[in-house]
Amino acid sequence: MVVVVLAASAVAEAILRLHDIGDPPVFLAHPEYGFLMRPNQSASTWGIRFQINGVGLRGRDFAEFKPAGVRRIAFLGDSVTYGGGKVADHGLFVTLVARQLERSTGEPVEAVNISAPGWGIGNIAAYVRCAGLHDADVVVWTIPEDDFRRSQTVLGDYPTFPRKRCPLRVGSVLISRLAMLRRRFRRPTIYPVAEGAARVLRQNIQIVQQLAAELVAQGKPIVVILLPPKDGYPGTGDVEEFRAALAGSSVPFVDVAPRVVDSPECFLDRQHLSVTGHKVTADIISSFLLSLLQVRHGGIRN
Repeated sequence: MVVVVLAASAVAEAILRLHDIGDPPVFLAHPEYGFLMRPNQSASTWGIRFQINGVGLRGRDFAEFKPAGVRRIAFLGDSVTYGGGKVADHGLFVTLVARQLERSTGEPVEAVNISAPGWGIGNIAAYVRCAGLHDADVVVWTIPEDDFRRSQTVLGDYPTFPRKRCPLRVGSVLISRLAMLRRRFRRPTIYPVAEGAARVLRQNIQIVQQLAAELVAQGKPIVVILLPPKDGYPGTGDVEEFRAALAGSSVPFVDVAPRVVDSPECFLDRQHLSVTGHKVTADIISSFLLSLLQVRHGGIRN
């Protein structure tokens, strides 16, 4: 029996390695913004290998200060912006927007993907205040409906996020599945109910307004992108509150709902975008940025 189990495990391990599955990124806790990926690692959760750079963000390494003549855009977000393990780097809207703006303006554009799976609005704002925007000129903050009432999170909220690399792919997959089962029986804390949820919603709106005001005061234009779930916004009125607050604060925003709602090909699940969804979202963001920031003489003018 032991021999059979060992043989089956060996076969499973070989299959997982052949398809490069079960090698997720390792996470580190942080006292200010909750957590982030460990710097300088290569990962492949679902067969698409990607890099975590020297500052713990998904994507290639970049210079501390952007080169002269380069436009750098900071994309803020959660797992949707991060892209997960089923969309390659070149297919993320983060990457696509940079390439589209380069073609439209004739100027080099760099994208910095400031995001992590499981982050809430509070985590994102805390990261920006703690680590900055990595010399970005423009900020694009994507806020999915899932973030409206999400509290600031810590690494302990996500038992599926590994704290150290497992030497065996079979072990990594098994640990992840067991952690998911444990989480189903644990009372969730990142989405409060009733009065607590309404309070978190108001707090999150205030956080977005305050950070946007700070960035504008620093001369950094910010654009907010609202992203619905696959079947559209629930009838809670949350998105209307966000829209009204952004409009009242003169924060430019665009809701991509008209282009993606009831388009299942744009989603991998209820909230996360597919390759097609990233492409559609990139088209919307690129067009919005070009219109907002104004194209003059082949370049983007702040």
